[in-house]
Amino acid sequence: MRIRDNPIYQYVLAVLFISLLGCASVPVKPIWSPENEKIFQWVVEEIHLDSLIVFTRVYIAERPAIYKVNMETVRSKYRDLTKEAFRKFYEDLIEHGKTPEKARIEVELWLAAPGAFFNPRTDEIYIGTDGLTECRIGARIAHEVLHFIQVKTYGRIPPGTPDMSIYRTKMIREGQATMIERAFGRHFCYEESQTWEFHL
Repeated sequence: MRIRDNPIYQYVLAVLFISLLGCASVPVKPIWSPENEKIFQWVVEEIHLDSLIVFTRVYIAERPAIYKVNMETVRSKYRDLTKEAFRKFYEDLIEHGKTPEKARIEVELWLAAPGAFFNPRTDEIYIGTDGLTECRIGARIAHEVLHFIQVKTYGRIPPGTPDMSIYRTKMIREGQATMIERAFGRHFCYEESQTWEFHL
């Protein structure tokens, strides 16, 4: 009997094939690179809050998974994550006098806006890289890394929080992250060069 006709051989092949299919369907978590760690540590130092720096260094041992993808993937993932929130946003716009068409257009504009985002449920960061230099990608990573630190330090906004408090908290956190992103650009993005260097 030829080996390939042996039932045991065929069974082993079948098991291997099914195992490979299973592995292929599971997304591989990106390796945390030295460059990402430098950005992370730079963000921590740049915050200028001693207590937060100590907290981050001592208690935040984990790191987010960072996926560098095209913009279409970022928007698709963002839509999936924020579907319920934007449904409520749409209803609020209607309630405050917007026509259904104008409310739909405003929601679509917001959904199309993000070039990157942090998912606090999974500790994943998605960075849209279309047309960006490595330095600008680094600036986006710095922005989203700060959101990761904010959530790990202060926690997610709890369910049942009044809408105005949610709005204020989100504006404060987004403002801090935008300032970090701009500071990164000033420090490292020399004339939009294709490379950047850290001097830490």
